[in-house]
Amino acid sequence: MKKLFIFGVTLILINSCEDIFESCECEYVVYDSDPTNNYTWTETYRSTWDDNEDCDDRTIDESTYTASDGDKYYSRTRIECD
Repeated sequence: MKKLFIFGVTLILINSCEDIFESCECEYVVYDSDPTNNYTWTETYRSTWDDNEDCDDRTIDESTYTASDGDKYYSRTRIECD
């Protein structure tokens, strides 16, 4: 019984260490959607992102701009991780 307990604790510690040391590669990506690209989301910028503690994809900014002619310009900034 004692060996089984030690084995179980060892497995838990190994799994915990894997989670702690898990790393991923994330990138900061900007997409634009406007009349020039027929309102299709188009990648306009990509760079490395070092703050990758949680390894989750997420949107960090969305904005809309309306030009004087009434056309709308959209921008979305995301963190994308592998």
